[in-house]
Formats: sequence, structure tokens, C-alpha cells
Amino acid sequence: MKLKLPHILIAAAVLVGAALLWILWPSGGAKTIGIVYAEQNNPENTPYRQALEQALTDAGYTPETYHAAANQETQLQQISRLSKSCDALIVEPVMISAGAELSQALKQADLPTVLIGRQMEGDHFGASEQVCFVGSTTSFGAAQSALLQALPQGGDINGNGTVSYMILTGPDTSPEALARAGSLERYFDGEQLTLQHTDWTAGSGKELCAAGISAYGKDVEVIFCCGALITQGAAQAVQDSGRVAGKDVYIIGFSTDDALSEQIENETVTAAIVQDSIRQTDGIIQALGALLDGKTPAPVSFPYEERTK
Repeated sequence: MKLKLPHILIAAAVLVGAALLWILWPSGGAKTIGIVYAEQNNPENTPYRQALEQALTDAGYTPETYHAAANQETQLQQISRLSKSCDALIVEPVMISAGAELSQALKQADLPTVLIGRQMEGDHFGASEQVCFVGSTTSFGAAQSALLQALPQGGDINGNGTVSYMILTGPDTSPEALARAGSLERYFDGEQLTLQHTDWTAGSGKELCAAGISAYGKDVEVIFCCGALITQGAAQAVQDSGRVAGKDVYIIGFSTDDALSEQIENETVTAAIVQDSIRQTDGIIQALGALLDGKTPAPVSFPYEERTK
């Protein structure tokens, strides 16, 4: 059967259109990105994760999310399963000390991978062209300690030469909560009065902070808080106790955004370190795109930002 000229032109137009669509369609167009988070029960992570997943969707990717339930072995198993259905991975390591095991799992998965969160201990990924780190290399404890040391007498309100402090962190089942508290213990040289494990909420932070103030009274010179909601709860507990933040006790907080700006402005919270989640999300998207294009992007590290009055 002979094709008439109109039919030939239509066919040509279809072929040209298909070719243009192929050329112009974004490289991440139909790619599935497996995200393996370390844990699920920290409510402060929810807005950041939602923003990351939305940014991936806006970039043309299909995010597929999993939570390792704070179990490193579970995370390794999830990586193995996702390697069969995904085009790339984003992994928030459960344990930063598990670099060897994670490196082996990612080698077997053989997928472009962006590691997020805290930097792994040891050099297990330096030789990999498929793995890129985007996160913080600054120590949590060092960052909060620096804020305190910049205050009058380095936080030694009673002038006895030793700063007495309490730590409010997340659950004792949370690797992130344990890491933040452990980092403070390593980097801050003072007298730790108590370490309290909250459930990450303001109510729990308030209750446990009040218990610490009741037990140790004016000996508490500094309250280190490992989350924004915890910090807000601690600020309320200090107010309820009749003490004044910035005068007879310092509250040093942490946030993944500017959730504490109002409390810092009105001086119910002394200072805080902030993790810029927007910049990190942008860095993850850029690193992922480069890896999928066969390039090897340089690691991207974001230091904590300081917030003071």
C-alpha cells in the first residue's frame, strides 16, 4: 500500500515530536528514588522530609520512602531490596560508625547514592564514584559549646569556675538523640547534672526540664536542648520556675529551621544552632542529578548557623 504525502508528513511530525520529547524531557523524568531514613519518630524531621520528597517530585523523580526504625541491619536489608526497583538512593545512615557495612551494601546495590545527615566515621566512600555526601561535618556538641562559650564567663553564672548543665535530648532508642547528647558530653567540659530523654515533644521537654530544675535548683546554669520542640518546652519550664533565661540560666537550643526565632528575640531562649534544611535539600537534588548523569560531585557540607539576640 502506497502512503500518501499527508500520511508521510504526519508520520514525520510524530517522529520529530518524539525525538524532541526525548531530548527535552528531564533526565530524572521517570526515575524512582529510594529514600531510606534512619528513624521515623522524630516529629521535627517531618517538615524537612516532606520538603525533600516534594523537591524530588518537582524535579521529575518518583520518591519511594522507607524507615529503618533505628536499626542498622534493617536499613541494610532495605537497601538490598530497593536496589532491585530503584534508579538511585538517598540514605540517612542509622549509625555513623557502620561505614564498612553500609559501604559494602551500597557496593552490592550498585546505584548512585546520596548519603545525608551526619558524616560517616572513617573513609569508606572516598573511592566510590557513585556515592556523594550532603550534610553536616560540624560536631553538634562543638557548635552548641561555641555558642555558650561566647556568653559572659562562658556560661559560668555563679562564678565557681565550673559550668553545671543538664541535657534534654530525644528517646534513648533514637541514634540521633544519643549522638547529639554524646557529642555534647565529648565537646563540653563542665559538670553534667542530668541527662533527660524526652519523646521529642514540647510537653515532654517541659516536664523533664522542670524535674531537673526541681532536683538541682540554682545549680543548673545551662540547659542544652537537642531539638526545637524540646527547647520550647524547656523555655516554658524555666519561666514557670520563676527563673529568667539569660540572667540566671542559659538555654542553648537546636532547630532545623528558624522555629526558635521568636523565643530568641524575646530572650526566653538564649541562643541556638540551626541546620539549614532548605540548602541541604537543594544540595541533595543537585548531587542526585549529577550522579544520575554519570558525574561524581564533590561532597557538600553545611555548618550549623548560629542564632543569638
